Amino acid sequence: MKKALLVLFVCVWLTNSAWSDQLDLAQVSAEANWLVHFDYDQFNGSTISKLVSEELAKPDVEAEIAKFVEIFSFHPLNDIRGITLYGRDDDPEKALVIIKGQFERATLLGLLDQAQNHQIIPYETFDIHSWLTDKNEMAYGAFFTDNTVLLASRLNSVQQGLSVLGGTLENAQVRGQFTLIQPTQQGEFFQVAATDFSHMVQDDDAPYVLKNTRELNLAVGEWQGNLFFDFTCDVAEAQRAVNVANLFKGIFAVTALVFEKKLPEVTQFAQDVQIVSEGNIVYVSASINSQKVISYIKILQLLQEIKK
Repeated sequence: MKKALLVLFVCVWLTNSAWSDQLDLAQVSAEANWLVHFDYDQFNGSTISKLVSEELAKPDVEAEIAKFVEIFSFHPLNDIRGITLYGRDDDPEKALVIIKGQFERATLLGLLDQAQNHQIIPYETFDIHSWLTDKNEMAYGAFFTDNTVLLASRLNSVQQGLSVLGGTLENAQVRGQFTLIQPTQQGEFFQVAATDFSHMVQDDDAPYVLKNTRELNLAVGEWQGNLFFDFTCDVAEAQRAVNVANLFKGIFAVTALVFEKKLPEVTQFAQDVQIVSEGNIVYVSASINSQKVISYIKILQLLQEIKK
């Protein structure tokens, strides 16, 4: 039983990395200064998802997923619509996961009844469930609706998350702290955004870009067979923006040179990356054929196997 609950928890956390459930800032706390969102609908319709499907088709993986479905009555990938993870600073206890999907609520609650130290904590009109994990740590979860589940390692995070979803606490859409997030593009399935975080990366080993950035946004998706990346960062000063843009240009120039003979396609990709600075903002955008990406990944996997 403990192992089954651990599998559920791990699957939820790992899947923030496959259905359409676009990012909705109205569901994110106004106190959050970073977020990650994955739209499984969009991802499952992409060419790049074929690689994941091939991995899932392996007998040992299929067997584990079949066991999971038998226990929890939902598929950890096929029945998940989307996942949003957000928090404040680098404290993992302040993070909250919102999972949308098709769940058998009664089945999951029945499993929680068997969990170690399971308790039900009333909050507003909701029931928050707490239980002890195999690592002897408390976990907290709640259903906002039958199709929306919240998970966190701190009770207060779930309480605040429920209040944000219920409209009794301010959300990020109203606060407007994520100024670089643009309307969702066609085919976009992954997004990362962060703001007001420079105080967390001031040590000497921190990358120059992060130390000089006050807000950033990364959007990834696939459109018409091409995988695209759009990265935007606000570095507060125009001259810093020029410096950061030049740094990116240097990185991709070196990449193009290194792979010029062995992997000319990578060289072409590096040369095609668009890097522009406008005022305080740096824009980096790139696109590459999805099938080529899959081929490169398979080559890397093969090389790893050879090394073993």
